[in-house]
Amino acid sequence: DDLRAGAAQLDAPPGHGVSVATLLHPNLLLGTPLALFRYPASIAVKSPAFFALLLASLALGLSGPPDPAAADAAAGGLYLDLFQALGFAGLETIFLGRVFLVALLEERNYVLARNIRRAALARPQPRQPGDVNGGAGRSGRTVVAVLGMAHLNGVRQILTSSRVV
Repeated sequence: DDLRAGAAQLDAPPGHGVSVATLLHPNLLLGTPLALFRYPASIAVKSPAFFALLLASLALGLSGPPDPAAADAAAGGLYLDLFQALGFAGLETIFLGRVFLVALLEERNYVLARNIRRAALARPQPRQPGDVNGGAGRSGRTVVAVLGMAHLNGVRQILTSSRVV
């Protein structure tokens, strides 16, 4: 039941929000290799020691067995290892999918919607002498919120369907 509710918040009816198919837009897919390079590069810039340790462990893992006999024995178990790894990844996705859809998505949507509504309902600030912007203050009418694609439909649905958040 939790998974259905979380998945429903990811998608939107046609013409009302952003559909899951938007993730497959060609421009977004073309940017994927850049993102896959950019995130490890940011780790290298922010923490060079951690990145060096990560590279060293990767190099040791990819070095393989030192002699040809061990390489032949390792090749025989490659398919079994691959099957086990894919099976584990599938189970991990099933169990962690609920955590993502409920804890990280659904609950965060309510927090975001509450904060957006609170900002929209804030009382206007009185004009102060010396205000640079002319003392316009907050009007209580317009709020601009920058949301990730996963939160967009859920927050929109909460804000348009419920008066109380």
